Amino acid sequence: MLIRAILPAFLIIGFSGNALAQQAIGTTQVIVRTVLGDLESAQRTLAKADPVHANENIITRKDSATELRFIDETMIKVGPDAQVALDRFVFDPSSGAEQVTVNMVKGTLRFISGKMRKSAYAIRTPAATISVRGTIFTLNVRGDGSTALHVEEGEVTVEGTGGGSVDVTAGLATTVTVTAAPTPPAKPSVALAIEVAKMDMLAALAGSVSSPMAVRKAGQFGRSLPANSLPQKATDIPGASCSSS
Repeated sequence: MLIRAILPAFLIIGFSGNALAQQAIGTTQVIVRTVLGDLESAQRTLAKADPVHANENIITRKDSATELRFIDETMIKVGPDAQVALDRFVFDPSSGAEQVTVNMVKGTLRFISGKMRKSAYAIRTPAATISVRGTIFTLNVRGDGSTALHVEEGEVTVEGTGGGSVDVTAGLATTVTVTAAPTPPAKPSVALAIEVAKMDMLAALAGSVSSPMAVRKAGQFGRSLPANSLPQKATDIPGASCSSS
C-alpha cells in the first residue's frame, strides 16, 4: 500500500531516460486540426486535455496549432507545420532539481516561462541555443534551420551554433543561421510577425487566449508594422475557415 501511495507523486517528477520515458509532464490546452505526438516511434493524434510526455515529439500539420501547459505552468504555443521535441523535463520542488530542454526543429513557437528559475530553461534550434532570462518570447525556425527570435517580455541570450552570442531585451529581435553569429538586436521583421500572427489566429479558433501581457505586447508590435502586412482576420489564413478540433 505504501508503494502504491508513493508512485503517483514520484511519476509527476520529470527525469529523462528509458525508465520514465512515458512520464506525463503536462497536457494539451488547445488543439486545432491535426496535432501528433510521437513517442518512441509510436505516433498518436492528440486531442484537447491529452497528456504530453518527456522525450515526446509534438508535430503540427498544415493549418494546425496547439498549446501545451507543463506541470510547472510553463506554456508553449506551437504554430502550423512545426515540430518540437520535449527533450528533458525535471521538476522536483522538494529537492530543487529543475531543468527544461525544448528542441524546436521547425515552425513557430511562443514560450512563456513557468515556476522554475530562469536558468533552468534552454530552448534549442538547429542554429542556436536560447537561455531564458525573462518571461515571453516567440521564434520561427525555417527549413534551413535559420532562426528569428523576438522577445515580448524580459530578456534572453542567444548563442549561435556557428559562434557568437547576443542578449536580446523586450521589444527587440535577432536572426541567426547555422553558420553565422546572431545579428545585433533590432526591431522584429514583418516576416516573423506574419508567422506569429498565423499561429495566434489559428490557436484562437479553438479558444486560446494569450495572457494580458502577451496581448498588450502583440498589439504594440502590430501597430509598429507597415499597413496591410498582417492577416486582418483568421479566415485570411489558408484553411482557417475550417472547423477546429
